[in-house]
Amino acid sequence: MARLKTACESAKRLLSTSTFATIEVDNLHADIDFECKITLSRFNDLCNDLVEKTLGPVKQALADAKLQKTDITEVVMVGGSTRIPFVQKHLKSFFNRKKLMTEINADEAVAYGATLQAALLSNVPDPNVRNIQLLDVIPHSLGIKAQQDHEVNIFSIVLNRNTRFPVERTQRYSTTFDNQTCVGIKVYEGENPLATENRFLGSFNLLKIAPAPARVPDLMVTFRINENGILKVTCVDQTSGNSNSIEIFSDNGRLNQAEIFQMIDHNLGF
Repeated sequence: MARLKTACESAKRLLSTSTFATIEVDNLHADIDFECKITLSRFNDLCNDLVEKTLGPVKQALADAKLQKTDITEVVMVGGSTRIPFVQKHLKSFFNRKKLMTEINADEAVAYGATLQAALLSNVPDPNVRNIQLLDVIPHSLGIKAQQDHEVNIFSIVLNRNTRFPVERTQRYSTTFDNQTCVGIKVYEGENPLATENRFLGSFNLLKIAPAPARVPDLMVTFRINENGILKVTCVDQTSGNSNSIEIFSDNGRLNQAEIFQMIDHNLGF
């Protein structure tokens, strides 16, 4: 299967510049050699549904940025699949026949961006570097499970999707019944208004809250994401000064890219 996949990958690359390709695998199974030809037209038919799906993230990016197609001045193509003529055709049609910029070397672009990011994080004193901004955003809204108007499963958002980071934001919460001395902070990411329908990231308890009537204590919950994408959630009782926190790393329990797109499609109607 690995050899067959490699042969298909080679054929796919060849079809970016040719109208047909041959897939050959010696001794594929039980001493049987495999050989077949695939035309560019057949390849496009097989990939049509996948290519159509690529427009979903493009439309969402425009919506998130509050931009129209006519506001885009240049469409830059970087990455392996952007070399496929069928992908370029669909994207060019979507942007009203606007010319696509395909001259950028993908490997060089990745290396260049990584170098700039490393220079910025290392505080390199070069003014040419300091004047460049590399902006990262969070792919999903982040918040906690909260109670509101007798509803106990509300997803209370602290950081909205596409917020740039590093970032720090604080939101006030309080107790739900009189003389409550402990609250549980449950952290989620997602877009569903019900907390438990989103991805659970972690939880912690804040103890020894100063006794008071319900909704009187000031419990300040702070979400902080550093330049490495590490999320730290802290809750502080403003009266007693007691606090507790949790750190959630970007590779621990977080959504992968496919899950992010699937959740966005489900909740936003694409």
